[in-house]
Amino acid sequence: MLFSSVTFLFLFLPITLVVYYILPLRFKNLALLVASLFFMPGESRCMSFLWYFRSR
Repeated sequence: MLFSSVTFLFLFLPITLVVYYILPLRFKNLALLVASLFFMPGESRCMSFLWYFRSR
């Protein structure tokens, strides 16, 4: 997913911002971490699982 893609601008970014501002202060960093794990691999969701198991 690119920063200039329609999916990012009209789906991912608004949902992430709403969730970020609704959550209490102590969960905001966790919300951004989870959002980044979905954003970074782009279309390949299996990359998130590979990154998770690789870090262990």
